[in-house]
Amino acid sequence: YNAGTPLSSGIKEYTLEDFEKIKKAPEFGLSTPYTQLTKLLRGWRGGTTVYVGAPEKAGKSTLVNELGSHLMLHHQQPIFAVKPEEDEEGTLRRMAGSTVGSVFYDPEIAIDPLEVDRAAALLCGKLFVLERDQTPRWEEVRQLMKEAFLSRGIKFFFIDPITNLSTGMSHADRDTFLHKMTREVAEDAKNYGYTVFLFCHLKTVKEGLSWGEGRVGTADDLAGSRAMAQACDVVIIMQAWMLTEGDDIEYLNRRRVLHVVREREYNSIGKVELLWNKHKGKLEEQEHDDE
Repeated sequence: YNAGTPLSSGIKEYTLEDFEKIKKAPEFGLSTPYTQLTKLLRGWRGGTTVYVGAPEKAGKSTLVNELGSHLMLHHQQPIFAVKPEEDEEGTLRRMAGSTVGSVFYDPEIAIDPLEVDRAAALLCGKLFVLERDQTPRWEEVRQLMKEAFLSRGIKFFFIDPITNLSTGMSHADRDTFLHKMTREVAEDAKNYGYTVFLFCHLKTVKEGLSWGEGRVGTADDLAGSRAMAQACDVVIIMQAWMLTEGDDIEYLNRRRVLHVVREREYNSIGKVELLWNKHKGKLEEQEHDDE
């Protein structure tokens, strides 16, 4: 062994310059639409993967629109959304409506063209989606995300839902695919410094309360492989009510709660209370109750 051999390039030696850097507290990441969520996560930081699990028809896609429109409107950040279950016009109607607090997708609600113009001025050049000309393949989506980052500077990506990428696979093949995919997503996010939001449904409930009765989920309830929870930086589970009877049915069916059940950097656990505003087509934050 030659003691004079240079250190491998894979070994990091801390210097006085490195210690000078940590004398200043880290900065918050970009804000979220919700004050409590920003506080819990310290904002969105580059190089992270965020998994969001929700019951079917509980407002998962609405949350995509809220998170994405906030980034475009408040931080001037372009986003790339992969939403294979929603047509391109539908995505535009919902994302634009979320940005200006109007409903553009319901034929029973009159559209104000001036509000559409306002949304256009805010979103043009910032909103990108995957064209729905065929069933998306992960290899192609992965490459498009890299190209979008390198050529257009896009740092925020949304895939809703990720299970659509495994359509037609057997249960065993799907688990193998999701295990591989989640690792690749995490590696790409770290290597390129962008942020990826991965949305999925929750597993079928076998006993106890159903998802529509307000059951609170955990990271183990994410549909697909457990590797999803292992590879990610943040896991958020949406609690929802979809009731047909009861004294508080009107309020509960509008209520949604985001539970941060896993957060790797600060081990932050907490919840964010939301309420659906049908007139604006938005999920609005309510006063947080720490009890």
